Amino acid sequence: MIIEIYKTFFELGRVTYRDASDNVVAWFGSAGNIALKGTCYVSANCAMGAGNALTIATDSDDAVAFIDNDGNLCVQSGDCLGFASLCSSTTGLIVKDSADTQVSSLSDNGDVCALGGIYENQVL
Repeated sequence: MIIEIYKTFFELGRVTYRDASDNVVAWFGSAGNIALKGTCYVSANCAMGAGNALTIATDSDDAVAFIDNDGNLCVQSGDCLGFASLCSSTTGLIVKDSADTQVSSLSDNGDVCALGGIYENQVL
């Protein structure tokens, strides 16, 4: 997995996730937006499968969320709606803006939070 942060026109910064062929399959932006090449879905079983680019797990190594190499985001709880009023995860993948405000997260309880939108089926 390659993580890189860079400045763009639409977001002050982005954390990108790339597949094995170096194609961007998802990004988390500093304005709280999440863009996916695939879709976001809720499932009781987000166990790590073949080709997962990023897996979020509990302290006991139980997978609770992942972004696969096709840009699909699986979360075990919550929803995929975005536009939350507050993101306050203390564990997992946490993205903050330049003012140190949490703008999105994939928590280790399997929930996704985004102050902006979660945009699916995007050309990245």
